[in-house]
Amino acid sequence: MEKQGYHYSVLFTRTEKQSEMQKALSAAFPESRGKIFLPMREYYRRDKKENSVKPLFPGYLFVHSDMGREELHEFLLEQRGKVASFLKELGRSDRDSSERQHYAQGQSYPEENAAVDLTEEESGFLDTVLDKDGIQRMSAGYRESNGKLTVMEGPLVAYASRIVKVDRHERAAYLNLKFREIDIVAGLEVRPKSYYCPDGKDVPVALSDGTEVDLMELKKRMMEG
Repeated sequence: MEKQGYHYSVLFTRTEKQSEMQKALSAAFPESRGKIFLPMREYYRRDKKENSVKPLFPGYLFVHSDMGREELHEFLLEQRGKVASFLKELGRSDRDSSERQHYAQGQSYPEENAAVDLTEEESGFLDTVLDKDGIQRMSAGYRESNGKLTVMEGPLVAYASRIVKVDRHERAAYLNLKFREIDIVAGLEVRPKSYYCPDGKDVPVALSDGTEVDLMELKKRMMEG
């Protein structure tokens, strides 16, 4: 989703209204200037035994645009009549939990002058894990007999070192990364090693840039050298 001159900004809204707000704001947003979107993540639905999608960051809308902060703010002011009850532009400082609770219960939030631009790390995360449709797809990998996890497919290939917990039953991975107050969770299916290594040999390891490295071949060359 990376485009030259574009950057990400974030808006806070009510979780139960975020889809409605995304549609309302997107309908008015100039298509040539970017998009307002709701990042989604693929997850496994045990009740239906299939993958589905849900918001990656509940309660947040994202703007990917070349608009400056003031121009974006003016656009949001123009739309306030449509979304006044549900939309809150985030200030630079995060809200504490008590203030969030008041807002969740329907009380008003104080005004702010501008939406918040994402940090370089946050922007890089979105560019890495989201596909062209704004969805974080399911990843997949396997565990060694010693418990070591190897991610073979999907956006978590680039964030394998940040995985701190895996719920194999729910097909979910928990990362030691946060967005604001939200812990980042990603879909991860743990398959038998034989799925990737049918002949019993180690499979090539994929680097973050997609390059595959055959560890056995590398070891052989190092010993020959």
